[in-house]
Amino acid sequence: ARLTADTSAPTVEHVPPPILTPGQPVTLRVKAADADGVAVVRVHFRPLADFEPYECLVMTASGRDEYMATIPGEAILPDYEFVYYLEAIDEAGNGRIYPDWKTAVPYIIVPVKR
Repeated sequence: ARLTADTSAPTVEHVPPPILTPGQPVTLRVKAADADGVAVVRVHFRPLADFEPYECLVMTASGRDEYMATIPGEAILPDYEFVYYLEAIDEAGNGRIYPDWKTAVPYIIVPVKR
């Protein structure tokens, strides 16, 4: 464990895709920043079906404070909307879930073409 006075979680910015196509992969892009550096950004996702477990991908750095991950097409089913949320943790161990449950619903739902 690293000793630090940092108690601030990373900032996260993200624009969800407007709609998804069943069976087609989608690349999500996130901006995550922190003064101490961002250790990891993850996306947790699944079809909006109670019997489906969440899957998780570690997002890859793709530029300054930018991260991306491609959700495989097999995860996007034609009969269900798609749900996901983001997790960002800084080098000091402070974390943030996006969207923030204190200000919004703590997940993003994206419609899927029928």
